[in-house]
Amino acid sequence: MTLAKGKAQYKRSIFQLERSADAWRESLSSLAQDHPLQSWGWGGFKERWGWQAFPLLLSIAESSSGIAPPAAAMVLKRKIPKTPFSILYVPKGPLLDYKNPALRRVVLAQLEGIARHEKAIFIKIDPDVISGWGVEEDRLSPIGAKFKEELSFRGWRFSQDQIQFRNTVLLDLDREEDDILASFKQKTRYNIRLSGRRGVTVRSGTDADFPLIAKMYEETAIRDHFRIRPVDYYLDAWRSFYKEGMAQPLIAEYDGRSLAAVIIIFNERQAFYMYGASTNEERKRMP
Repeated sequence: MTLAKGKAQYKRSIFQLERSADAWRESLSSLAQDHPLQSWGWGGFKERWGWQAFPLLLSIAESSSGIAPPAAAMVLKRKIPKTPFSILYVPKGPLLDYKNPALRRVVLAQLEGIARHEKAIFIKIDPDVISGWGVEEDRLSPIGAKFKEELSFRGWRFSQDQIQFRNTVLLDLDREEDDILASFKQKTRYNIRLSGRRGVTVRSGTDADFPLIAKMYEETAIRDHFRIRPVDYYLDAWRSFYKEGMAQPLIAEYDGRSLAAVIIIFNERQAFYMYGASTNEERKRMP
């Protein structure tokens, strides 16, 4: 791995492997940006499905001990069979303060060095930055514009093969429920209220509900014509998050029957709607 060049405080910075789950969680909680797909539990889950997980924290040689690392990257590696090559992926990362240009350059240089060291045919990143690629040109932020320029200058290219959702909608929950509903489109408000009038209730689920949700997910995939992974993959993923205290299933029911569900994945700052499913029953009740 090559040492990155940057401002003085980052000149001898380098990503180092973190072997402690508690230290990893503590480091991520200190960063300005975080995401469940960079969690220790997600890395362990992916290792059970053919990947190697490398939880990397940026170490600054000049800093005194006890100073929180300024960046982190849970790098996933998958070997290409019968070759010396691999692919690398940093899901919803790397994690850093993207307003810091010197830190951006250091982290990109480190990831490029890791990719060369691991003989990767590519390394893919997808941090939550308004990137201005694809359909988002009119929503480009100043930081996103600069980051996109830096990536292009260094030879990074936009991938049409996206793994995570390309767009994310942020909803401020620190408001009264009526205010949140008022911000929705009229048809959305109508459907939400209609489900309540037609007897749909919602309960908080547990990990015991995951097999039920998996069956709903299969039914949803058939109805909406999209491919899914094996059921055991989702059960393992959801249980991994649940074990980490990062998952909450919610089940919509009518007359004792489960009609729809979501699994909310969360950390200290945000809750993410990452999985949703529904049956073909009682769809006019808008569960």
